[in-house]
Amino acid sequence: MVKRRHHAVIGVPNAAVFTDPGEDCLTLVAQKVSASTHQTVVPAIPHDMALSWKSVAVHPMQSLETEYQGIVRDAGRDSGSPDAALQAESAALSQFFSFDAAMPRLLGVGPGEGYEGLPVPLADDQLRRARQLEKSARRGIDAALATARPDPAGEVEAALLESWGLASLLLERFFAIPGSSRWRIPTLSQARQNLDQLNLKIETATNWQQLQRYCAQLRAALDALEDAVSGYASVQAIYFIDSFYLYRLLVPFQIETQQKLDNNEVKIEVSGALTKIITAQPWLSVWLRDKLLDLRNRLTLEDPSGNVLFFLKGGRAIKYLEGDWQQGVNDWDTQIVINPDLPPAVWYPLFRRIQNCVLLALQQYRLEFYTLLYHNAPTFQADLLRPPPPPATDPVDDAPPDPQHGAANQVPDPDPDPVTEAMGAPYRAACKSELIDVGLPRYDTVEAREQWVQLRNGIIQGPDGMPFPGYLYYINEYIVMLRQAFAGESPSAHKAPKRFERLYKLLSPTTPDLTQQLDTVVAHERALIPPQLLPLSVAAAEAQQDPALRRLLLIQLQQFSAAYALPADPGFAAAFDSFFTTNLANADALVAVPNGLQNSIAAYSDWQPAYNGLVTMIGFAQWVSNQIEAHLTDRAAFLTQQQQVMSGLVQAVAGIFSFREEWEVEFAVVQAFAAQLQADYTRYPHPEDLEPTAVLSTRLFASAPNASRETLIELVQPVVQAYVAQHAGVMVLNAEPQAGVLRVFWATPVPLGQLTYAPLVFDLTVAEPPDGWPQLSYIWGLPVLALRDLVKSYQRHTARIEEYGRRRSLRATTRAMMEIYTRANNPEPANPVLLALTDGQAPYLKLSSIQRNGGPPGDFPPSYFPAQAFGLTLTQTPGTLAHDLALPPPAAGVDRTLGLLVLNQGAGGWGTFATWTAQNLRDALVAPMLAAGIRAQAIVLDFSLSASLLPALAPLCAPDGIILSTLYTTELRVMTRQAWTAMQAALTAHNQPQITDGLKDRLGVLAAINTGLSNLQSVRTAQWGAIEAHIRQYPNDRDPLSIIRVLVPMGQDIRFEAANLPQLYTALAAYKQRPLPWEAVGYHERTILDLLPAQAGLMTAAAYGDLLAALTRRVQSILSDPAYGIGLPPATVAAMPLFDGPDETLWSLLRAHQPQLLALAQGLPRCPTPFALYQATGNRLILDGSLLDTPLAPGVVTQLTAVDPQAPQQVPRMLGTLQQSGAIGLFLPAQTAALL
Repeated sequence: MVKRRHHAVIGVPNAAVFTDPGEDCLTLVAQKVSASTHQTVVPAIPHDMALSWKSVAVHPMQSLETEYQGIVRDAGRDSGSPDAALQAESAALSQFFSFDAAMPRLLGVGPGEGYEGLPVPLADDQLRRARQLEKSARRGIDAALATARPDPAGEVEAALLESWGLASLLLERFFAIPGSSRWRIPTLSQARQNLDQLNLKIETATNWQQLQRYCAQLRAALDALEDAVSGYASVQAIYFIDSFYLYRLLVPFQIETQQKLDNNEVKIEVSGALTKIITAQPWLSVWLRDKLLDLRNRLTLEDPSGNVLFFLKGGRAIKYLEGDWQQGVNDWDTQIVINPDLPPAVWYPLFRRIQNCVLLALQQYRLEFYTLLYHNAPTFQADLLRPPPPPATDPVDDAPPDPQHGAANQVPDPDPDPVTEAMGAPYRAACKSELIDVGLPRYDTVEAREQWVQLRNGIIQGPDGMPFPGYLYYINEYIVMLRQAFAGESPSAHKAPKRFERLYKLLSPTTPDLTQQLDTVVAHERALIPPQLLPLSVAAAEAQQDPALRRLLLIQLQQFSAAYALPADPGFAAAFDSFFTTNLANADALVAVPNGLQNSIAAYSDWQPAYNGLVTMIGFAQWVSNQIEAHLTDRAAFLTQQQQVMSGLVQAVAGIFSFREEWEVEFAVVQAFAAQLQADYTRYPHPEDLEPTAVLSTRLFASAPNASRETLIELVQPVVQAYVAQHAGVMVLNAEPQAGVLRVFWATPVPLGQLTYAPLVFDLTVAEPPDGWPQLSYIWGLPVLALRDLVKSYQRHTARIEEYGRRRSLRATTRAMMEIYTRANNPEPANPVLLALTDGQAPYLKLSSIQRNGGPPGDFPPSYFPAQAFGLTLTQTPGTLAHDLALPPPAAGVDRTLGLLVLNQGAGGWGTFATWTAQNLRDALVAPMLAAGIRAQAIVLDFSLSASLLPALAPLCAPDGIILSTLYTTELRVMTRQAWTAMQAALTAHNQPQITDGLKDRLGVLAAINTGLSNLQSVRTAQWGAIEAHIRQYPNDRDPLSIIRVLVPMGQDIRFEAANLPQLYTALAAYKQRPLPWEAVGYHERTILDLLPAQAGLMTAAAYGDLLAALTRRVQSILSDPAYGIGLPPATVAAMPLFDGPDETLWSLLRAHQPQLLALAQGLPRCPTPFALYQATGNRLILDGSLLDTPLAPGVVTQLTAVDPQAPQQVPRMLGTLQQSGAIGLFLPAQTAALL
């Protein structure tokens, strides 16, 4: 990889002063933006990067391993906003893939391969290859000089000449701007000077010394080129967005902060400010314009077939539309769309050529930008140093954002610059000045189809040849964004006032030419509404006094007409016409402007009264859309009520086409009815995502592309006519054979929500010639368009709809069909734990956080595998668990009550478990479990401060159940592997009394260990006199105190002083001093010390061996004797080494159990247990009585502090919080340490 130049860091003491004028300019830009945004912004080192998800857990060829797609989709469901959904999906995706930043590569071009006539096509690769060749030649020269070889070897000359050729080609790429070869750029001048005539010198060299000089000259040229190649800009290829590819030319900066910056809005604001300053330079605007025209030409050469669209968009394109492109001050956003109707075998090879073309072009522009900025640095610097002009707002700067831009900001940027000694802040976040953006929708996405349909014939050519969309594209974009603001779904609602202003100005051209262009567009939209379809609504729109509102209403009426297929449903159209017109007169009263939008408008200084009418009309369109969508739900409910008669009609038509025979015609249920049937059949858990079935839509598909529509309709018409006749007075047939359409309407008007009319209930149309013979699925006896073709059908239909509310519903249905398609074709293997829960065969359940905070001790022991490890993992996406727990209703006689529910392996906090909040737990755990009929007799919240979640989790407790939780921070855990082993028989048998007894025993042990923990440090540091006095008062405490004060340090000495026996003797002999510490030494430890020789000179290896053996026997006894409470099997401890081994050792186990052993000392101050017991019966909480005192007693505070310094503050806060929540009715002191 080419080494990048490291710039000095701004604001750091003693930092190097820039000598590069281009870098000086970027430094000034960063300083100006730092001042305006109150952030510390500095230039970053340029790196070309390809950003993508790197396959880790899943291989691309694992065609059946697609379960992660469902997991990721579930993670983003119900996230509340598009940004939150992207964040949740990214977090879920990171469980299977890693986010990777690598050098951009040409697709389909291997290492060392040429492309389109270029032996080394990428600039960095050119420099890297030239360096390799020069280095290889230098080694050959050095070797020849060392061995006095007589003549220069041909391979050395060849390597030098090839390196010179690559360097010369790379140098020329910097001078692609006309006239730039005369500009003085020191690095390039140095490279040119060193390369000039160097090839001739190499070819005529007669000795190794000459070649050595020429090699050094070549190396100097390459050093200069490396500095230039690193340049000022970067190329990014972004592949991690699910619907778009994105390619960028940008100038990298970074924000330095003292705290981690997770706020994307800050990065977006800083990047926007940087972009405005840099792209406002006239010399840069002209160059960027020329580069986009160059890119257009390159793309045309790559695809002369017309299957690729390229156009400028965003604010720059609006300026072109207005005939004033030079006034733009933002980046140059462009879009490429490849015909989505191409088959994959054609689309992807074309995409490879297009992506390689874009990447090569942007890399070339990056090199040119270095030359351009260096040459114009004096002008740029003078402009930056001038006092800024008064701020002027131009709503074009707030041009329509692209969907991919929001997604691109959701994945963390890679570290922009390696940490250096000069770094003045611990955290950095990448930001940028964008120069050129090129978006490209992925194949088979709704976005690709939408843009292809809308713009295939809608691109305008500017006077200079720049392609850009016309008026309608931007009007529709602004309508969508403002409808989002009314719907509460806008990712940037605070920008709505600017967007209202921009839309109003778009709808109110200021010149006759622009007015004529816009009126032509509006007239075209008006003509798409059949003349007699919406006469009242069109008249009301045309009666508007403000031309902007007149144009807006006509465009929106056309959208409603197309979105709800009003021409095909005259009754619906007439009812809509009346409804729209009647309510338009009361629009001001009907429109509820969201408070946030009202506040943003009030704060916008450039707001004009004329814009208020636009707010009303946009809000009215949103209101109408909401009412009509609700009406469709009512209409679908009506169809459901007529299910018997309507299903009979569909079955009658389907009966014509026997699936036992080969036909050249297929009949299939399509659209909403097909989606409903597919969802029902596959038990899709989110039917709310589907559009309502307002019409039973069907299609006829003919294998012959020239099949007669009329003949096909006449084939079906007699059957439908006969069925309608059987239900005279109920349905009415309307057939148009020549148009290939047959429709059935309800015979009489029906009240359907706010509208009353005779609706279309069944339609059959002859499909357009298909791409291929459609696949069918037979569901409940009906031929239904198979999922593959249904997804494509929805994508095409959605692409043609521009009305926001309808498109939103269609997009949701499309996503649902794609999810069903993925899961139906690659069904997830049944999770045995979920099956056991469903059947009531899971007697217990362990929910463990993906954090694995407790490590292996928090897992099931081996004896539970494979059939009894009933556990689920809680990831960072709560929606995954909610999906898993969405079980069907229990069968008759099935009891899903759990004997034990455990939450563990996650860090605890106030009202949190791992990354989950209390609300997450309510939504993703409690609600689904209660809906599934799952409750637990005993619940263990096995993490710190878990009592704070009692209000959220208490509903899961059975009426006579219990919950164990913690009141303060503790490392103690109830359900360790040993506890699971001890309770396995009771858990498997669902023996609740024994489960309760097991928990009681465990709590007693943990209470004692907690006391041991609280006294451990004080015992270790106490004076021997205090220890001896304690033993006199509590004689039975001698043994546990001696283990801590004598055995453990004595064992440490024996372990680490084996090579220094005199030193060991001195350390052990100290324990035999009388009266102290000998009087405080335990009797078992005295037995070991009695083996110590009488004097140091007798301390031999044999004596050491005796001590080691005695120590081993003592530790084995402690670990296996039940009196000490550890109780390991004697055979197990006998096989363990004392000190060193690959696994656990006797010594490591002894040290780990010190708190438990110290707890055997009954005379030590008792520490209140951190555990509390909630009893659903009586709604009461039982806890250590000393914790109920207000304030806590000084001795209690001392003991709690020894366990955790925050514990004395946590306990009263916890009890106060629980009391205020109302979740606990009564607080009772425990009668025993085990609480039960």
